[in-house]
Amino acid sequence: MKAVKAIASPMHYQRTVQEIMSTPVAMVHDTDSYKHIVEVLQSRGISAVPVVSAGGELLGIVSEADLMLKEEGEVPAEILHPIRHHRRQAKAEKVFAGELMTSPAITVALDTPVAQAARTMQKAGVKRLVVVDGEGRPSGIVSQGDVLKIFLRTDAAIREEVIEGAIKRDMMIDTIGIEVRVDDGVVTLTGEVERASDIGRLVRLVFAIDGVVDVRSSLGFRWDDTVVNTMAGYAGPR
Repeated sequence: MKAVKAIASPMHYQRTVQEIMSTPVAMVHDTDSYKHIVEVLQSRGISAVPVVSAGGELLGIVSEADLMLKEEGEVPAEILHPIRHHRRQAKAEKVFAGELMTSPAITVALDTPVAQAARTMQKAGVKRLVVVDGEGRPSGIVSQGDVLKIFLRTDAAIREEVIEGAIKRDMMIDTIGIEVRVDDGVVTLTGEVERASDIGRLVRLVFAIDGVVDVRSSLGFRWDDTVVNTMAGYAGPR
């Protein structure tokens, strides 16, 4: 059966970036030098660092890619679009974080679901996001690698969340008659539920669980509540 993708129910728990972000976050000030930025990146083993003002306000982010522009030197104008060439050369001549940084930094809140953060990265074309608190101050960094770690969850952990979370807590249905198997993140649901509409909702909930790669369902049902019965006074099974 082809997997069904949909928005998760508001009742379903999803991990947030706060749970997977790298912290404490290293930061540099806009007045810090090129050399200092390199030292921070090297000492922390990271590839980018937020740039803040003296008061702690997030101004942007500077990455190894920004720093490499200086090492690359002059790039022939005919290779790049004139505007892009001018911007690259201008940045290559700068020496302070406030001049080298990319601004504004792409940010997400602490309670942002991991799936939403992944979509933000893809849409913005970036490899990392700055996680900010309620006052807009950097609290951590979430990278593509952090997001991908979600898919390293064990099959046992995923199965437990399907049963205890999606089926028992969210759907509030008995697991008797429903079999859940998980193989390399692929969840297979077999058995029978009470109503036809339960199948679609359960599949959506399972798909929203972190670490689930695909959902395959061959669930049956005892009552098709998706069909409107025209019989006067019919109220479904008793």
